Amino acid sequence: VLLAAVATAARPVAPALVVGLLARRLEWKHERGQKWSLMDLLPVFAAAGFVLYVLYQWKAFGEPFAFVKVQSAPGWDQKPGWRTWAKLRWFQGFSREMSLSDGLRLVGHAAVTVGALALVWPTAKRLGWGYGVYTLAIVGLPAMSSKDFMGMGRYLLAAFPLFLTLALLLRERPRLRWGVLATFACVMLALTVAYGAAEYVS
Repeated sequence: VLLAAVATAARPVAPALVVGLLARRLEWKHERGQKWSLMDLLPVFAAAGFVLYVLYQWKAFGEPFAFVKVQSAPGWDQKPGWRTWAKLRWFQGFSREMSLSDGLRLVGHAAVTVGALALVWPTAKRLGWGYGVYTLAIVGLPAMSSKDFMGMGRYLLAAFPLFLTLALLLRERPRLRWGVLATFACVMLALTVAYGAAEYVS
């Protein structure tokens, strides 16, 4: 719980970690035929890190949710609301004059996000509903709060059960596995070259 509290103090997706830990604990007890008790609610205290961070911002800046206010600033333009949730800025980013790289970037980040969400159900079936709840929260929260899916890659790093699920699925399909690995290698090489050329990647 202490380590989880440190983790929740460091990331704005803290609720996902708290929900994930709680769900996994309850699932663990259920699998063993044990009854739930108040002790099983201990993971909720992992939110203490996030609460302390909010209190710090309140004391230091007079704004408990400063990180929400900052992401609404010009340039970020990710103010919580239906325009952000409906991804209007993502749709508005497409035009006839846009470059191929801009189009690929917009589509690429959205595709990665949709792909991650598509793996949530297989994760719940193969690894258990505790991990399913965790991955849904850890992917869903940043996906909902992003105006155009940009930067989703770094949030997906925390969705580690999805990588195991993908590996299990590909293990059953050797030909598809090699195709996916080759595609990932080409994409990684292309992104490395683009980043080296000072292109906006993420």
